[in-house]
Amino acid sequence: MPPSLVNMARSESERRDEIEEPERSKFPFGLSLHLDSESLNKLSMASLPDVGAEFALIAKATAEAVSEFESEESGKERTLTLQITDMALESTTSQADTLFGGDNDRSTDERTT
Repeated sequence: MPPSLVNMARSESERRDEIEEPERSKFPFGLSLHLDSESLNKLSMASLPDVGAEFALIAKATAEAVSEFESEESGKERTLTLQITDMALESTTSQADTLFGGDNDRSTDERTT
């Protein structure tokens, strides 16, 4: 059974607490993956998806660094750096959504007019 997914978005209060750039992304730095042409080819992505398309990401990662420390100011802190070594992407958009633009609840008459 696959593990449950955890939404990593930062709350409004967490974003307000940021000293630098409080209006930046709702996700913490480093959770964004950039895939270049070579990577997309390896993943058999012949064409680019629409912005907003969702994918299931299955990945194997290696722990590159671990750290645990305590300071008077922030208390106990732990960090873990993971390097993704293998991955697969699976579109969560159906073929019908891809072919017909995602508005599959329209009637047949509307599609032909």
